[in-house]
Amino acid sequence: MQKNLAEPLFPERAITFAMARRILLHNMQKDIDMPTCFIGPPGVGKTALVEDVCGDLKAHLCVIPLSCYDASELKGIPRVLPLEELRKLYPDQVKENNSGFVTYYAHNFEFPATNDPDLWVFFFDEFNTVPPSTQVPIFQATQKRCITGSYRFPKQNRIVLAGNRPKDSEAVQPIPSPIISRVNLHELTFDYKEWLQWGGHIHPGIRSFISNNPERLCYFTKEMVEAVQPYATPRTWDYANTVLKGYTDTQLAHMEPKGEPWSQLLHHLSGTIGYENVTFRDHSQRTLLHYLQDAAREELQETGPILGKIRSWAQVFEGCPEKPRLLIILKHLPELDPAQAAVFLKRLTAVAPEMVTQALKEQPALAKNITSLAGLKETLVQLK
Repeated sequence: MQKNLAEPLFPERAITFAMARRILLHNMQKDIDMPTCFIGPPGVGKTALVEDVCGDLKAHLCVIPLSCYDASELKGIPRVLPLEELRKLYPDQVKENNSGFVTYYAHNFEFPATNDPDLWVFFFDEFNTVPPSTQVPIFQATQKRCITGSYRFPKQNRIVLAGNRPKDSEAVQPIPSPIISRVNLHELTFDYKEWLQWGGHIHPGIRSFISNNPERLCYFTKEMVEAVQPYATPRTWDYANTVLKGYTDTQLAHMEPKGEPWSQLLHHLSGTIGYENVTFRDHSQRTLLHYLQDAAREELQETGPILGKIRSWAQVFEGCPEKPRLLIILKHLPELDPAQAAVFLKRLTAVAPEMVTQALKEQPALAKNITSLAGLKETLVQLK
């Protein structure tokens, strides 16, 4: 198997979303105000991280995807103006000179007004996928909070940079050392438990697949990158979830591996997460489509056997312990054979014993139903 390029360059240094969020909030405090830079694989959540923090701070966000700009669009088109004319607009900036003329760069209309009193976060994305000529204004922005002197940031501002790593794409440029030494730089990596906790809206079949194959949350190889093929990232799994909205549970439940619906869905999902990830077989010899099919069948079996549903719920819970899902599992345990129910209860308590204890304390009727079964009662005694 080829190496997963999504793995962090330095695992002991890489940070996940939750840690990155705390660091970014800390760096944005008034007394610190340190430019922050995140690098990491595509789709790992760099933009979402900045948006989330801006929401907490109630700050305005100015997103500047640098791959969509050239240097002149950032710096502005130069114009030669009479010194006195420009001094009327910028009395504190325009200095006397012998010529009586100055060069003025009309700044990008997307930038906020300099005298805006609110907090603005300037997010320069994909900064190391652009040529050095476009990186120069970014260096100036991190140092002087201005671009070419003509545009100055609002007084309340913070700066965040984001980019990919050299192994993520051939288009990535080396990060200039003057920028590295002037920002708080971190490698952002993925964490499947954090993603499952965030992705409550994600199709249960996808969630179950990721719970059992966490390395597939962000997976791409050198061959995929060089062949310009889609691959799996937290972002593209969200896209895959959108694809699945076009398929009903009935369609998913009745697919046959060699049938046309199965083939169509396989290629449809391959366009977002890559053929290699859709066809990957795990230790149980199941592919993603098998997980989707199982989830759909369990959803349709509302009045049928509950064992399959509990098995699926337990797999997801083990990957990402969440109280609402725990309560659903506990509620249905008495419907199983006592020996089977005891096995599932032991699995739940092994993952989150305090959560199980607290849930049963808060739900006395539920606890009574469970303790009525001998095998479950013994497990609960051991838990106490």
